[in-house]
Amino acid sequence: MKTNHKFNNGGELRGTVGGEYYQSWANHFVKFLDAYKSHDINLWGVTDENESTRGTPSKGCNCLNLTGLLNRIL
Repeated sequence: MKTNHKFNNGGELRGTVGGEYYQSWANHFVKFLDAYKSHDINLWGVTDENESTRGTPSKGCNCLNLTGLLNRIL
């Protein structure tokens, strides 16, 4: 799903907003939220990820390098 084809070490979500990779990522995120809801845990807000624009390359942290604009769109 990422441009570097790795789970970590940088890279961005492939394709364009509304494309297959963004939709797949969104579907996974909804499944995550639905799992909480199935246990009667209601969330009023979430962020798409931690360190969404940088990650920690020296530690191999996973991130999608989402820009501020993409965070607002998503």
